[in-house]
Amino acid sequence: MDITDNEVMTEGDVSESGIVNGAGVYPSSFSFYDELRSSPRSTFRPVQSPPTNGVDTARGRTMHIASNPEMLGGGPFESVTMCHVPIFLRYTENDEVSEKLHDVSSASYGGAAGALLAIHHFNNGIGSIVKDLGGINERCNIRFTTEVIDTQSSPIVAVQSLTDMIASREKTDIQSPQPCAVMGAALYTVSRSMATVAGVYDILQVSPSSSSMSLDSMLQYPLFSRTHPSDEAKGLLAVEYFESIFGIKNFGVLFVNSEQGISLQKTIVDSAAKRGMAVRTVSFEADSDASSLRNSLVQLKETGFNYFVGVFFPFSYETVMATAADVGVAGEGKYWLATGHLAETFAAGNKTIVAGSKAAQGSQGVGVLHDDGEYGLPHYDNFANHWRRLGRNQEALEYINSIQPSPPESAPSMNFTRTADYFDLRPSHYSQFSFDAIAGMGIAACRAAQASNRPDNYFTGKEHHQRFVSHPFDGATGHVTFTANASFSRDGKSTNYFLSEINEIDRPTRNTSIFSGTTRMYYDTKQEIWTQFPGASSYVYADGTTTPPSELPPYEEVEYGVTAPVQVVCFTLAAIAISMSIAMAAYVYAKRAHEIIAASQPPFLYMLCVGTLVMSSAIIPVAIDDSIATPAGCSVACMAKIWLASIGFTITFSALFSKTLRINKLLRKARGCQRVTITPGDVIKPFLILLFINVMLLALWTALAPLTFSRRGLEYDRFGRQIESVGICYSEGWLPYGISLLVTNFAALILCIIEAYRARN
Repeated sequence: MDITDNEVMTEGDVSESGIVNGAGVYPSSFSFYDELRSSPRSTFRPVQSPPTNGVDTARGRTMHIASNPEMLGGGPFESVTMCHVPIFLRYTENDEVSEKLHDVSSASYGGAAGALLAIHHFNNGIGSIVKDLGGINERCNIRFTTEVIDTQSSPIVAVQSLTDMIASREKTDIQSPQPCAVMGAALYTVSRSMATVAGVYDILQVSPSSSSMSLDSMLQYPLFSRTHPSDEAKGLLAVEYFESIFGIKNFGVLFVNSEQGISLQKTIVDSAAKRGMAVRTVSFEADSDASSLRNSLVQLKETGFNYFVGVFFPFSYETVMATAADVGVAGEGKYWLATGHLAETFAAGNKTIVAGSKAAQGSQGVGVLHDDGEYGLPHYDNFANHWRRLGRNQEALEYINSIQPSPPESAPSMNFTRTADYFDLRPSHYSQFSFDAIAGMGIAACRAAQASNRPDNYFTGKEHHQRFVSHPFDGATGHVTFTANASFSRDGKSTNYFLSEINEIDRPTRNTSIFSGTTRMYYDTKQEIWTQFPGASSYVYADGTTTPPSELPPYEEVEYGVTAPVQVVCFTLAAIAISMSIAMAAYVYAKRAHEIIAASQPPFLYMLCVGTLVMSSAIIPVAIDDSIATPAGCSVACMAKIWLASIGFTITFSALFSKTLRINKLLRKARGCQRVTITPGDVIKPFLILLFINVMLLALWTALAPLTFSRRGLEYDRFGRQIESVGICYSEGWLPYGISLLVTNFAALILCIIEAYRARN
């Protein structure tokens, strides 16, 4: 049966004692397989890579087939294949000032506990967190054991410990076996050094927390992988957050000048460039003095941006934000998104800051991007329930404490054990990603053994690695998938990232402020979008409102157009011309019987008056712009002035042309002593033809390429914003219609001039 066809055991199948009660599933405690290794009744046989051409190519990677009828008699297999998976985490760190090791074990204890819980689930086929583990112990005879190593945050210590396991331990050593895979480490510098050794000795290495992009090299670290995404994911999601939530196109980046800071900064810049966003990046040294940091922040202030990404770490936080607030790039009207490892400081805990200080001002409303998990998501709630129950399981707690590393010789008083209260705290990302690291390694080991055609179903570290990165599964941190084509890292978009808002939550004394993070947004891995976290209220920014800061500094645009005095003059002239046209028409009507008026042909005089009225009306839309009308109204005015001017011109010059043409016809006939009758219809035809052509051209222009009102930029600021503009009427396709109208009416004018020339005497 394939291992994906499992019968999933739920959390109800696990008793408080940690024993699996499912029918047909062999029950075992957390320490069961350690006891199997140490039992004198157990028999073991090492399993290594078979000789190639008679040469033993095994180089320190060993598994053991264990038999013990008394301990294994009730289980599904008479013998099991033991795979030892050491856990490498940082419990201590060297203090550069005192040059002494100090205790940093809190998160690593959680990582080890999460890994040990996963080993227990794998060895017993418990699928209550990872469904693929349900019943796996009935289909696969591989079992994990482990030991926990303190790397002391040192690549040298970690590599020394790993090479001792590989080179100094005998393949027949059951109590201290050689590794078949390793989990770790936390720091990327340690993981990188270990990955080189693991690649040489054919050992799968999975890190639950190293996030440096330098580890993405498939060539340098061929057997390395991680259930935690690389820092690239944070950079990509930070840019996506700015674009999708705020819609901004300009922001600054302050990054610490380190390998991680530089690589994350590059990812942000590249991602922003693809989205057409403008980014200004400024670096600072982690140990820089106040003036150097200030100079870096002054450079950000000079950009004029209001949104910033901060790539720095907890020890720099207060100094950076205090200086930023003092310089004027943090606080009200600004927004910071911190991508460093600040989750444990704010998202999963509280931080005390001096009340009213610059650091307090700069911290208000800051966003923290993290992957620590959050109550309210089903997979996290499920893991958190198991986590709390783990602390109440006395047998499990005793075993977890017993397997913790011994304190270093230089600090023998250190104690790395914890009480049950530790498990009442929210589980950190160390514990979740460590659980998924072991769960994935277990699933991959069974798949690799199933596909093996070697004796004892032996599989190589390379085969183990291939199965690990090619098999997605639903884990404690969501749907775990790997970017196997680009790197061996966890796909960042398969991880739920969270955005926590930092704000003051309490002021216990006059001089003390307590700041904490509240989750507001999360990255939905199914829809691949940023969305509001279930039940979360709106984000509160530094100014105490839910309104995001403006993207850029305020500005004023100088809009050139028709000034109010010019508009008054235009409207006045239009009124005078229209009034005069009406008055003249009325005068003609009143004096139509007078011999001079009658001789001047009143119909043509009426046409002249109507033409001048219509043509003078074109002055009105000429004076209209967006200072007194809407853009839509201005666009109507754009075409209206063309219509009025053209039609008015047509009527006016048609009247003159028709009247002159009538006179010329009469005079030509009179010279020949011929009688002629010229009706109004004879002279009105040119007018109708000219009017028809004008109306057709104007109608086509209006329907197909109408003039619209818009503002054309004359000058722009450094952000590309229009600070000077002029209102114009424009259309892409105006030229054919404009030229046609001009030619038509110019031709009419020429004909009118010709007729007038003929009638000069």
